[in-house]
Amino acid sequence: MPPLRPSLGPESRLWVARTACQAGWRVTPRGGRHRLRPSPAGRCAVLDTLARAFSLLLLAPFRFLSWASGVRLGRRGLVRVDLPALQEALGSNEALDHLARALDAMGSDRHVRGVWLRLRHTQGSPALLQEVAAALVRLKASGRRVLAALDEAEDGDLLLAAQADRITCSPAGTVDGRGVAIRGVYLADALARLGVRVEVLAAGAFKSAADPLARATPSPAHREAMEGLVADLQAQWTSSVAQGRGLPEDRIRVALDRAPLSPQEALEAGLVDEVTWPDQDAERWPERLGFRPRPIDFPAWNRRWILDRAWRRALGDVRPIAVVRLGGPVVYRAPSVNARPCIAADRVIPLLDRLAQDRRVRGVLLVVDSGGGGVGPSEALHRAVTRLRERRPVVALLRGTAASGAYALSLPARTVAAPGTLTGSIGVLLVRPLVAGALRRLGIHATTWRGAPHADLDDPARPLTDPERARLEAMVQRFYTTFVERVAQARHLALADVEAVAQGRVWTGRQAIERGLVDRLGGFPEAFADLCEAAGLPSGRRPEPRWDLAPGRPSTLRRLAGRILPVPALLGDLTRWTALPLAAWVLREAGRPLARAPFDLEGE
Repeated sequence: MPPLRPSLGPESRLWVARTACQAGWRVTPRGGRHRLRPSPAGRCAVLDTLARAFSLLLLAPFRFLSWASGVRLGRRGLVRVDLPALQEALGSNEALDHLARALDAMGSDRHVRGVWLRLRHTQGSPALLQEVAAALVRLKASGRRVLAALDEAEDGDLLLAAQADRITCSPAGTVDGRGVAIRGVYLADALARLGVRVEVLAAGAFKSAADPLARATPSPAHREAMEGLVADLQAQWTSSVAQGRGLPEDRIRVALDRAPLSPQEALEAGLVDEVTWPDQDAERWPERLGFRPRPIDFPAWNRRWILDRAWRRALGDVRPIAVVRLGGPVVYRAPSVNARPCIAADRVIPLLDRLAQDRRVRGVLLVVDSGGGGVGPSEALHRAVTRLRERRPVVALLRGTAASGAYALSLPARTVAAPGTLTGSIGVLLVRPLVAGALRRLGIHATTWRGAPHADLDDPARPLTDPERARLEAMVQRFYTTFVERVAQARHLALADVEAVAQGRVWTGRQAIERGLVDRLGGFPEAFADLCEAAGLPSGRRPEPRWDLAPGRPSTLRRLAGRILPVPALLGDLTRWTALPLAAWVLREAGRPLARAPFDLEGE
């Protein structure tokens, strides 16, 4: 650029310098003159502009095809969503998350006038099912019509269908809403027959993550906590279905007592509006909707949505917000062979530090879905989130399960949870397996030479001595005290109040907000709106972030291998209803202090 002449007045030179600095340029005095040079931020802005222009050029032909598809739909589009197929393709919880965001986008799509939702054996965590149900309510509030078709309905299907304008059921289907149930399997007796015993050092009466390994029956404290959880989740489900159908809750409870219901019995109970085949129902869509719809399958609409988001990102019509998705156990380092997500500190912490340094990022939304993990990585992640919050606004959305170590890493941020989120579990435990009996039965004998009295402290072939047990219990108690103090400081509560709701007990989101453990109830739109407000940005009609990051998600190749290879899938089906997956993880982390919830509701 030409030099700024000294003939400019002082006020003019000051205005030009200020404007140039705001645009990312640097004013450099040289020989009585001032030259404008691009700063590092200015170079990034120029490169960003060039990248956007290149993206627009590449997307232009696809944008035209999307526009032509919209012209064909006019303003009478009816999106047909086959949720069973979507869950089979993406997985239960990921499909629900995608559907909730898609429904919010449909509410602002001028070509969409309605949604037809096919439901059968819908699985997922209570929090994500509630988020999809809330998205359906918002879609109806935007003036769109929602139709639901049931085949073999279960609790999740009824929860979503209850939010629709009209529900039909296939004559060959069933309505099997039985209510909420959580099964616990205890392996202590089976392990004892093998000569294996598990020692557990826990801080917190309700800290029961290792109970499936160490006990033959649930402890009284764990039984009390589980009964409270199930009762609250059941009450939330009954209230949502009754409110959606406009029926008293007693009538829903009576229907549950009679489950499974035939289609005719469901019609008489008011759970469905008509018993008909889907093709017969499609013939009456113009009458039901008040217009002749132009159907479009969800995959086709989804491609239009993806192109629309890419186009708006290229135009810069998105909020400079970064969404970081954290799911799976909290560990220091991700396993080399892993088809499941995890929160690996060695990946997440550098990412959070880069976001704190990136001037383009105005705020960070953490989407947390984890039962916790190791105390060490949880503490390291807590510190990383604290550093990030010092430079950027941070909001944590607590999804299906965000408990123990996952709750700890979210403490520096403002927390938003669904009513059905499982959170809390403020406690610490240490697990130590003893296999001396199994080794004797197998005829295996071992000898250990120690250079120090406690060099073989983690040897599973010998029990702990009384001084060793006392030292480990003191360590576990120290970690627990630190956890309670962090909660008290972050939530602005007295230590006695935190101690009353801690002890390793798991709470639902609705119970947690009553006890001051979270800031508000809601889902992704509410968390995004809170973050935009904290960052001084308009939230807009669509909660669209500029960056959507998942540092702990395995690669596409690994996820594909996990779906193609039959053995892992068969083992997953065999052990999903037992405590074996959690037990295997706890044994792998034996000898390390853990901040872990007693179970996960993955809904796979």
